[in-house]
Amino acid sequence: MQLKNIILLFLISFITPPLWADGQTDVSKTDGTAFSIPDCTEATEKLHYTIATKSWDCKIDQTGGGGGGAVFSVFGRTGDVVAVANDYSWTQIASKPSTFPPDAHGHTEAEVTNLVTDLAAKVPTSRRLDTTTPLQGGDNLTADRTFSILQAGSGQSGYLSATDWSLFNGKESGLTFSSPLSRSVNTITCPTCSVSGHGHAETDITNLVTDLAAKEATANKNAASGYAGLDVNVRVPTARLGSGTPNSSTFLRGDQAWAVPGSGSESENIARTTSDVSNSTTTFADVTGLSFSAAANADYIFEAWLIFQSNTATTGIKFAVNGPASPVAVVMNAHIPIALTLYASDSMMASRAYNTGTASASVDTINANLLAHVVGIFRNGSTTGDFTIRFAAETTGTVKVLAGSVLRYRQVN
Repeated sequence: MQLKNIILLFLISFITPPLWADGQTDVSKTDGTAFSIPDCTEATEKLHYTIATKSWDCKIDQTGGGGGGAVFSVFGRTGDVVAVANDYSWTQIASKPSTFPPDAHGHTEAEVTNLVTDLAAKVPTSRRLDTTTPLQGGDNLTADRTFSILQAGSGQSGYLSATDWSLFNGKESGLTFSSPLSRSVNTITCPTCSVSGHGHAETDITNLVTDLAAKEATANKNAASGYAGLDVNVRVPTARLGSGTPNSSTFLRGDQAWAVPGSGSESENIARTTSDVSNSTTTFADVTGLSFSAAANADYIFEAWLIFQSNTATTGIKFAVNGPASPVAVVMNAHIPIALTLYASDSMMASRAYNTGTASASVDTINANLLAHVVGIFRNGSTTGDFTIRFAAETTGTVKVLAGSVLRYRQVN
């Protein structure tokens, strides 16, 4: 074979498909490398050469029926093919509805992926954001809403600007200041103010001189030609009574009237109780008001008339005295009736010490008045203090010393 014919055969092999059907490996490219030609076995396949890759492969001819894989022509046309009417027959279309138009078709919300969750996160457009004056802009949620506040004005509520002070009703008018006072913001100053002394003479005050003249100077308390102070019992202390022979012009008066003796050195005092005093125990208690302040080393005689009652017929009453510590002597007798006309033998009692005495045994009528009589002599020691009439119940029951009971006493030395 001539060289010219060999070259021509080789060039034809790159332009047209070979005439044999099975693959060959004894064909070489111009660069000397071997290559094979595929065996296209399908009836619709044709041998195809791709110039860009310089390779052979099998392509489906889509001139007729459908198939799969790469093609080199569609609907009998090559190049950029666009499908047009009548390219496919009704029988060539797959997965088509059995009837046309197709039957109605739908899905539940649950069959659509995430639809239920997404709807739950939405606010229904039927919801509303309503407002009241002065806020405006409310409506339903079918669109964006913008809220605004009206500005306050005459008869209109709303927001206030920096210049709206005039809109307030019932406010106080601004304070004004006259010289030397001045104001800066909230501070009031008086740079030239001064306080001068101010006073009055006693004669400038109505009745002051006269009223002062009628008062006693406190410096005169317990002073010569002054006045005596009162003790804890609101009485003139015995030490302030003086000495010597009292008479109608020199005697003093305490909380009770002092009798003016016709002769001798003694002066007499009266004490009395102004309210009932009760005792429901056998322990002696003071008869409020029936006491006096005893001076040191003074001797006294005393006598008491005591109105008493008992709330139990079998319970009597007993009397005693008490006074400053360490007396020189204290003796007393008590006469206690158990009926209007009867004294029992044990009701005639005597005592020679503080807080001792024998009780009457009974009374004829409960809560009825009876009168006891207590007399005695008291010689005080060096200690001052109150001398007091005391009483207690004989046994179980309540006894009383009634208002109006009287103690008479006088110092005899």
